[in-house]
Amino acid sequence: MSVDYRLAPEHRLPAACHDCISAVEWIRTLAEMEEKKHPWITESADFGRCFLMGESAGGNLVHQTALAYAAEESSNFLCLRGCILIHPGFARNERSRSEVETVPRTPAITIEKIDGFNKLSLPEGTNKDHPIIYPMGPQAPPLQGVKLPKILVAIADGDLIRDTQMEFCQAMRNAGQSVEVVVSENVEHCFHVNQFPFAEDVQTSNLVAAIDQFIKDC
Repeated sequence: MSVDYRLAPEHRLPAACHDCISAVEWIRTLAEMEEKKHPWITESADFGRCFLMGESAGGNLVHQTALAYAAEESSNFLCLRGCILIHPGFARNERSRSEVETVPRTPAITIEKIDGFNKLSLPEGTNKDHPIIYPMGPQAPPLQGVKLPKILVAIADGDLIRDTQMEFCQAMRNAGQSVEVVVSENVEHCFHVNQFPFAEDVQTSNLVAAIDQFIKDC
């Protein structure tokens, strides 16, 4: 399923998070219903093997949705087995080394665009240290003791924000969470949607294979 969440700047964060959390709650309702009113999903989906996946800002939404799911009472019908964060849009107010030193090879993602996206989407009066953008920062809730599913983080070695993505992975491991990392070489942020034909791209094929294996292993 793809969540049609509300977009900034008309609907600033955490509106998108609330929409994604509501979508998971709806799926859980479907899983628990004795009378299946949506055969198009109930006949095809395995509610015991659900995964959250998102790329770029969607990676942030995956993490926030997983945190909300972990805080709820467990369900005997719906089981979240894993989270897949593809080039998540983690950043912080203080520039990371990769932001400062990486020279973008395409105009798709630049420091100016990252700053602009966050300025338009974050709640008024906040900055990139906000927990949705910087979930391992001092303003974020502690990760220790939170029962999260297994996590796969995909990182591109040419991504301007790769350092904060790695920082997230380390923070999750320090908190006792299970985190796997797959690194794509010589490519940039969300390269798999910016290149064509993607079916012939080796790095895209490797990324898809890593995601497929992660799902099978969970």
